[in-house]
Amino acid sequence: MQNNNPNDYLQQDEITLKEMFMLLINSKKLIITITLIITTLGAIYSFQKVPKYESSALIEIGQYDTFEEENILLESAPELIQNLNIVFIHKSKDNESLSIKTIEGKLIKIKIHKFSIEEGKKTLDQIAKYIENRHSLLLSNSTQKAENQLTYKIKSLNNQIEHSKSALLTQNEDEKLRISNQIESLNSELPSLDTTIELLNEIIVADQNNLLLLKSNAELFIQRAAQSPTLDQIIFSYKGKLIDYENEKIKLSSQKDTLETQLMILESNDLVSDEVFKLSQEKDKLELELEFLTNQNPNSTQLIGEIVIRDISTKKELIILLSFIFGLFLSIMLVFINNFYKAFKEYQV
Repeated sequence: MQNNNPNDYLQQDEITLKEMFMLLINSKKLIITITLIITTLGAIYSFQKVPKYESSALIEIGQYDTFEEENILLESAPELIQNLNIVFIHKSKDNESLSIKTIEGKLIKIKIHKFSIEEGKKTLDQIAKYIENRHSLLLSNSTQKAENQLTYKIKSLNNQIEHSKSALLTQNEDEKLRISNQIESLNSELPSLDTTIELLNEIIVADQNNLLLLKSNAELFIQRAAQSPTLDQIIFSYKGKLIDYENEKIKLSSQKDTLETQLMILESNDLVSDEVFKLSQEKDKLELELEFLTNQNPNSTQLIGEIVIRDISTKKELIILLSFIFGLFLSIMLVFINNFYKAFKEYQV
């Protein structure tokens, strides 16, 4: 009957582990030799490998203000990145490792990998200088364009104001001439009216005296009273006309006073209409905007801090350590494979 005691299996395993350990001890020279060879090769490779550096820079896009709006970017980050990709990546095969990304809308971070610190720093300096020159030109063109537009608008408003004032002056002079003619006409009518009133008063007085004489002579009074119209009726009609003339005189005098007042207002008028006032207000606003644009100090595009250099090549110590581990593992595997091969050949015999 077969004995399935677990201790037998443990004993067999223990013997196997001992054999393996002894096998490694007996093959220590081979293991050490292979490990040393691979470690030495790894060390030679690590010391011969050319180091690689990552250079990075942070650039802030410049801003400027207008009269009505603040903090306007000289150029949007996506547009700037697209331009830099065309100029420094697509047109240059030396900058294939260049990467540009935006941060918070107004910052861009530029990275490039080079085998030399000087080359990486030189490339980033070129990019930073290119951006500064580009934005300086954009700002100059934008400012000049805005100044030209404002100057043209101000000049146009000046022409409109002068035209409106000229038209208003012509209208004012025509109105003053019309009023002066009316006043002159009234000045001619009023003396004539005064003369008529004076003559009519004299006639009324004369008729009243005649009426008194007639009343002193009954026969003549009766004879005149028999005529139509009577002397009383004539005097009454004259007094009615006199009242009409007096009213007409008052009316014409009032018109003259009104016209003289209008003429005085026109002569003291500074020729400012509602249209001229609105145009002047718009002109003043544009002049303030032009002054603000001329005197402003925009924030130019600039490099924030210094260019950061970082060694991104694999560390020599890590390469040597990995070579040692790999050599040790490989040597042990070769020992086991060699032992297995010998055992297999003995079994065949």
